[in-house]
Amino acid sequence: MFKPISISFAPNFEKDDTVLAIKLLLGMVSYSKLNSSMTIFQKEFSDYFGGRHVSLFSSGRAGLCYALKSLNLEHEDEVIIQAFTCVAVPDAVLWAGLKPIFADIDKQSYNFDLKDLKKKISKKTRVIIVQHTFGIPAQMDEIKAIAKKFDLYLIEDCAHSLGGMYKKEKFGTIGDLAVFSFGRDKMISCVYGGAVITNSNKIKNSLLQQEKTLVMPPISFIRQQLYYLIIYVISLPFYNIFLGKLFLWFAGKFELLSRAVYKKELYGERPSFLAYHLSPYFAPLLLQQFRKLSRFNKHRKNLSRFYIENLKLDLEPLPYIRIPVKVGDKNKVLLLAKKKGIHLGNWYRGPIDPPESNNAVFDYKKCITAEHLGEHTINLPTHINTALSDALKIVNFLKEIKYEKS
Repeated sequence: MFKPISISFAPNFEKDDTVLAIKLLLGMVSYSKLNSSMTIFQKEFSDYFGGRHVSLFSSGRAGLCYALKSLNLEHEDEVIIQAFTCVAVPDAVLWAGLKPIFADIDKQSYNFDLKDLKKKISKKTRVIIVQHTFGIPAQMDEIKAIAKKFDLYLIEDCAHSLGGMYKKEKFGTIGDLAVFSFGRDKMISCVYGGAVITNSNKIKNSLLQQEKTLVMPPISFIRQQLYYLIIYVISLPFYNIFLGKLFLWFAGKFELLSRAVYKKELYGERPSFLAYHLSPYFAPLLLQQFRKLSRFNKHRKNLSRFYIENLKLDLEPLPYIRIPVKVGDKNKVLLLAKKKGIHLGNWYRGPIDPPESNNAVFDYKKCITAEHLGEHTINLPTHINTALSDALKIVNFLKEIKYEKS
């Protein structure tokens, strides 16, 4: 069978992860083992970040929501976020009772345009959320100085950048607190999950109070996440001969799979999982994935170097979650690639992704560069299931079509 080259079809999961998911579904892992895995993960994750407090949540966006709530801000206080992001970020701001303010981005780094960031600061601004997009380091010295000057909290959104560095500091250790996502296509994954870390005792205590308001997810939600690995393992070998697509369609139709983003989130409404703890059933998988992080990131860095050298990209070789490439006709390139069994990425398709998001709900104001990059940026895979031979096929494909650089 011909397995497609993909960027987001269960990218991080290996055979041992699928076996573990089956064991968890069949009840072959004791409850004491589940709880100990949760405790061990929190300890190892904390140690990785120099002993910072770790709170776990059902998702990265839930973590961001409760991180903002832990700051005890006033209703409708402003939070500056960047355009060219997932709807999860402005959603989390709204769910915390705050107001998102969008700043434009720099064309090369995909992170804050510092001039526009400064323009967006008002008397009601209380927080800056900095996103290390694709794992590209934001200008943290400058952003930290801006936050200090205006007495603002600085949150690092590390959904794309677990294990990355800014100069000699790990992403997640530079701001007042940091948020991580363990979603299905992040740096490590338990399909749904997230974490918040902080070095502040005051914020730590507030986070612990937030955790007390949460409930355990229903068994149906837990099964959906564990089914994800198994369903994709079965589907992928048959994907390019239609059977795989049909199986995935049936799995979605009968709600065997959860959605990466639910329809109500496009309108700023709260999904049910916002009220859930991270289930202990996901902890063994998350711990197993975390212990692979060094190997995963070494692989990402090696593939990044290969793409950069062969496509003459203006990037440093770092462990990017995806490699951004600017093209003339984005949709055409993605379609041509798909016809060859190469499923490239479309992060992001606009200033707020998915593009069906109701921008008015989030009070989005035009950000020219973010909109331009949304129309012209494709992404190349770097995950552990992308072999060097796959990367070579992608490079040859882009050279063959003589893709027009934007």
